[in-house]
Amino acid sequence: MPRKVVRAATKHRRAKKVGIAALGGYDAQSLSQGQMCAICGYARKPGGRRLAIDHSHTGMLDVRGLLCGRCNRGLRWFSDSPDALMTASFYLSYGWEAACAYRDAIKSIRG
Repeated sequence: MPRKVVRAATKHRRAKKVGIAALGGYDAQSLSQGQMCAICGYARKPGGRRLAIDHSHTGMLDVRGLLCGRCNRGLRWFSDSPDALMTASFYLSYGWEAACAYRDAIKSIRG
């Protein structure tokens, strides 16, 4: 890997460690979440993969909590956008017409 990529990855990993430490550490956060994913409630199996440290990709990489791999990837696919996630929720709950109406309303409000 090129040096710049390695440095960026190291910096990212270090920032996540600092962020999770601010919440009391990985184990403390895991216990406060009931050792489950903050979104879907998935409980990891003993000896299984640890929950991912979820963080914002803006500013200081603020840690938001711990997520299972699926939920963590899902947020990434929606670009951490609450509007996109709400539109998807409307789509699942009420169909494409409601989702399009919600999306268009948000666009008109946000400009």
